Amino acid sequence: MIKKMIALTGSQSGMGLAFRLLLEKSGYDIIGIDLPGKGAEVEGDLSNKQERIRVVCDILDRCQGKLDGVIANAGVDNSNVRLVFELNYFGIIEILEGLHDALASNGNTRIVITASNSVVITPSIPETPVVDLLNHNLDAAISSLGEAHSVAYQVSKLAVVRWMRSHAATARWAGSGITMNAIAPGAVLTPLISEEAKFIVGQLIVIDGGMEAAWREKDWPSVWNIPMDEFMKKLTPACQ
Repeated sequence: MIKKMIALTGSQSGMGLAFRLLLEKSGYDIIGIDLPGKGAEVEGDLSNKQERIRVVCDILDRCQGKLDGVIANAGVDNSNVRLVFELNYFGIIEILEGLHDALASNGNTRIVITASNSVVITPSIPETPVVDLLNHNLDAAISSLGEAHSVAYQVSKLAVVRWMRSHAATARWAGSGITMNAIAPGAVLTPLISEEAKFIVGQLIVIDGGMEAAWREKDWPSVWNIPMDEFMKKLTPACQ
C-alpha cells in the first residue's frame, strides 16, 4: 500500500514537530520543510521569495508531482515586520499556489494552515495593511502598518485567513478536490484535521480552550446583512 505524502512547513520544532510525529505514527510520509541545519527533508528560508521558489521545486521533485496534503505551519512573531509578513503571509500563499497542481492531481487532498487565535481576540487589528497584503503589496503593507509593530503578527495571520476564506470554496481549490481550512490555536498542540473532515471547507477552527467564546461571547455568529434579492442570486445556482 502506497503511503500518503504530506508536505509540512516548520516541521522540525514546536507544533510542526507535533504534527510530524502524529502523522508519521499514523503512517504518512512527511516531506518536512524547515530552515537549514534543522534536519528537514527540504531546507530553505520561506521568508525569501527565491528560496520559496526553490523549496517548491524541491518538494515537487520529492513527491514526483503528487501530494496528498500540505500543512502550512511555519511562522514567526518578530519585531522585523518585513520578516513577519514575508514568512507568515507570502511564505504560506506562495507555497500553496506552487503546490496546487500536485494537490489537484490526486483529486482528494487536504490543506491545513496554522493561523492563530490572536486574529479573533486582538482588538483593533488595522485593516489597511491586511488589505495591502491581500493585494500582494508588501512595501505598502509595511508602510501602512506604521509604528504598530506589535500587531504585525496578527495582521499577517488575519491576511492569510482572509486569503484562505476567499480561495477555499472556489473552482480552483475545492473544485479540484482540495479542501483548505485554517486552525487558530492558542497555547495548545493541535492535530491535523482528519480524513472524515472533507466537507469542512474555508473554515477557521479556533482551538483555544474556549477563550474566544468567553471573551467575545455574542459576537459570533453575527447576522448576515444581505438584501434578499442578493441572497436569492447566490441561492439559485445551487438549486438548479
